[in-house]
Amino acid sequence: MTKFKFISNILKIIFIFFIFNSHSVAQKINLDEFTVNKYLKTKLSPGDWYLATKERDFYYGLWFDDYTLVKIENENVIEIISIGLADVAGVYESIVNTAVQEIMYKNKHDGCYERPEYYLLELYKRGNTVNCMRVRHIDTNKELNFPDDPEVSNAQLKKWLKDNNLKLPKIMLMSSHIYFSRLSRGQMLEIAHAIDPKVINSPEIKHFTEESSEFHKNNIINFPEHKKIIEKWISIAAKRHIEFEKNVKIRKHHALDLNKYLN
Repeated sequence: MTKFKFISNILKIIFIFFIFNSHSVAQKINLDEFTVNKYLKTKLSPGDWYLATKERDFYYGLWFDDYTLVKIENENVIEIISIGLADVAGVYESIVNTAVQEIMYKNKHDGCYERPEYYLLELYKRGNTVNCMRVRHIDTNKELNFPDDPEVSNAQLKKWLKDNNLKLPKIMLMSSHIYFSRLSRGQMLEIAHAIDPKVINSPEIKHFTEESSEFHKNNIINFPEHKKIIEKWISIAAKRHIEFEKNVKIRKHHALDLNKYLN
């Protein structure tokens, strides 16, 4: 495997996929905010949160941190937050820059470009800088057992769920927030949030595949009450992304214009 391919695969595993590949921790968190460092942090809603996985890896001078937080209620997972940080400043910059371009815009399974399963994509792209917010729904059975990318393994997650007798919602709403720029510390940062739609008062869900879901952008016109929920989720995601931009101290001209989604 070439050095480029190796680094590309590592970056893809850490940053493009919300479902994780990490070591189980299951440590309860008694905080209202989870902090990785002064730039990367996220607020936690009230309830029982656990640090389900935590991992730090080093590869040829690059290092990666990966965390997954899970909120549990009555043996049901109702929220998940996945956080990724890669320090790629000053190491193999040309190779990393090429890998980032490939992952973000040319990866056939996912990325920061329009895809049928994405409900909304907002993107700033210039040179090696990317600021990306995506909103979508997730068919959790597919993500766990039949992911689009065969390189993704969810064995740790499935084991953790089984060992703790926990259930995932069949459909979750997700937002992901990604920023990378050589003009801002050269770190690649991502926070992804997923939630059981019931938490934000979704009407009953009767369709449980990615393509048939009420929340799919091609179906939503037939489900006006579900449309209100996805619009509510977009507003929540926009507020989170603005906070994310503030925390990571992005350059002002890299910011997304998200005011139209706020309510």
